Amino acid sequence: MEFLLDLALVLILAKVFGEFFERIEMPELLGAIVAGFLLGPILGLVDINNIAAFGQVGLILLLFIVGFEEVNLEQMLRNKKSSVMAGLFGSILPLIAGYLLAQYFGFGFGASLFIGVALAATSITISLGSFIAKGQLNTRVGRTILGASVVDDIVGLFLLAFVVSMAATGALPSLGELGSIVFGMVAFAAIFLVAGWLFPKLVAISKRFEAEEAQFSVTIVLVILLAFLADKLGLSTVLGAFLAGVILSHTSIGTKRFSGKLDVISEGFFIPLFFAWVGLQIVVDASALSMFTLALVAVALASKMIACYGAGMLSGLNNKESLALGIGMIPRGEVAMVILVLGTGIGVLSASVFSSFLILIFVSVFLTPVLLSPLLSGKLPK
Repeated sequence: MEFLLDLALVLILAKVFGEFFERIEMPELLGAIVAGFLLGPILGLVDINNIAAFGQVGLILLLFIVGFEEVNLEQMLRNKKSSVMAGLFGSILPLIAGYLLAQYFGFGFGASLFIGVALAATSITISLGSFIAKGQLNTRVGRTILGASVVDDIVGLFLLAFVVSMAATGALPSLGELGSIVFGMVAFAAIFLVAGWLFPKLVAISKRFEAEEAQFSVTIVLVILLAFLADKLGLSTVLGAFLAGVILSHTSIGTKRFSGKLDVISEGFFIPLFFAWVGLQIVVDASALSMFTLALVAVALASKMIACYGAGMLSGLNNKESLALGIGMIPRGEVAMVILVLGTGIGVLSASVFSSFLILIFVSVFLTPVLLSPLLSGKLPK
């Protein structure tokens, strides 16, 4: 039962460090990341395998809460221009910059493609934690980041299909491969429409159950199911969880009483474990401390920020909002890790490149809340 001790240790330190960061007016999530980094990579006191499943559930719940409590879909669609521009610009410029950087350092064609696509991927979960903590998610720039992340997912899916095929075979993806990608997206869109009709009916039925908290259990099952289906169709689980939150916010469970129960189980347990799990995954070795790593971090941060800042300015956001958009799209995380695992699995990427990206992920997830904090203070346009 060693995992129980690991859970207790990670959870208490995540809250202790989180309190420290809160007192110096920094996001609590940084405390959980630091706690995980200290307990795992630094001190070796916690086995990441004992925390991983809880962390994954925390990730799903975090995005469900964003969709359920924080997002007004009608208002979010009002910012579709800036969302699409940020998603496209924020994918294309880092892709080109990453490819050229890898070519400069002597990497082959396939490795360069993978490095470019990995840089194009964004993980906004860290940024969302900062926006939520500052009460700024339901603003113009907050909704833009949410929309841009959806566009980023779609663009990333197409890019990954091209790169895997070209790196492995030296040829463009076949029509069959492209067809399977399109089918996955169309199928999930159909599932989303069906879920929008079915979920409210299932929630209404669950209200008649006499079993204690049956409605809460049914709701969580529906969230996990939609996240699972998104993953099976080649999309991100967090996209499924987010859309489940959007759907269920328009049902009879969209009340403060339900939100209170949800916050207790998520903010009090699963979400701190998710951010600690992020810290536990950080691995630093000597081979990663190279000129390539330094250049990778600089290019990754600069290309994403410049692209999204420019998209924000061109789409009508003001300077402060555009800066927040650019910084908020900086983090790399689970999507980049999936791309790197695929690259190493087919023998295109080496372990040293993997280590370099781990340092990039650590720097981006730690730096983003620090840079966002002053920008999210004060009033932002709704």
